[in-house]
Amino acid sequence: MEHTPRVLVIGSANTDMVVRVPRIPSPGETVVGGDLAVVPGGKGANQAVAAARLGASVSFVGRVGNDVFGDTARSSLSSHGIDVTSLRTDSGASSGVALIAVAPDGQNSIVVAPGANMCVTPEDIDDVFRTRSDFSAVLIQCEVPISTVTHTINRCREFDLPVILNPAPACELETEALFGVRCLTPNAGEACALLGTTLTDDFDPVRAAIALMDLGPDMVVITLGADGAYAATHRNAIRVPAYSVEAVDATGAGDCFTAALTIALLDQDGSCPTPSDEAGLASALRFAAAAAALSVTRIGAQPSMPQRAEVLAFLEQI
Repeated sequence: MEHTPRVLVIGSANTDMVVRVPRIPSPGETVVGGDLAVVPGGKGANQAVAAARLGASVSFVGRVGNDVFGDTARSSLSSHGIDVTSLRTDSGASSGVALIAVAPDGQNSIVVAPGANMCVTPEDIDDVFRTRSDFSAVLIQCEVPISTVTHTINRCREFDLPVILNPAPACELETEALFGVRCLTPNAGEACALLGTTLTDDFDPVRAAIALMDLGPDMVVITLGADGAYAATHRNAIRVPAYSVEAVDATGAGDCFTAALTIALLDQDGSCPTPSDEAGLASALRFAAAAAALSVTRIGAQPSMPQRAEVLAFLEQI
């Protein structure tokens, strides 16, 4: 990496309570699982850790409660060299918690109690930009209030900062907001939510990407789990397969993919452009897919995020 990108991540910081189960329970069913693992998580914090491990200088904006979970989330981010100056402690809310059941094939079922994450305000974002705006890219998800997501995109437009929006969990955004997005990274269900449609077995990522591009983003990357990802820009479109690995836990894989894609785009050009040719697009997607593949071979979200050297070594071996 010739330069160190400066990435601002705005999002959730949770504590994940993870139990491995023989199968994901059906409605009304109780299953007996394994030991409880308590690890730091949250889509925002996961992406921040992934970006830091891949070589970025990361600043994090969010909120936690005045409790042990909040202390753990803060210390975890700090341990990765992430600037937590703008991670506020909210005494009026508890820290976010995610309850996660993980099946033997690595697939999971997640319920989130957002807590203080839903207290992140537009004013929190303004406070950051009062002191600095020299970020290479801004990463945001939808585990904070949608009003804060929209405000962030609008402020980034003022400073001509590239925004990578991971619209997860599935949410409905004002279509005008997407005109300020450099790269949109939904999965199939999230893509359908943005388009106001229902996910069906015959989901077509090509048609979905075209429809999402019409809403304004410069680039759309639809993640498809074990089927890889489909990406479209105004110049190119490409589908990349997922790498074949022995999956242990898919928690955080999408977060890893989004962060790695951001870093790969910044590697090509410090201004995080949409790739001008198919080769550049394919290279960025392969890097992101490799990082995500490595992450699913390990248990937990943040603990599974790979180092940059690991991703490069993985790509050399395949």
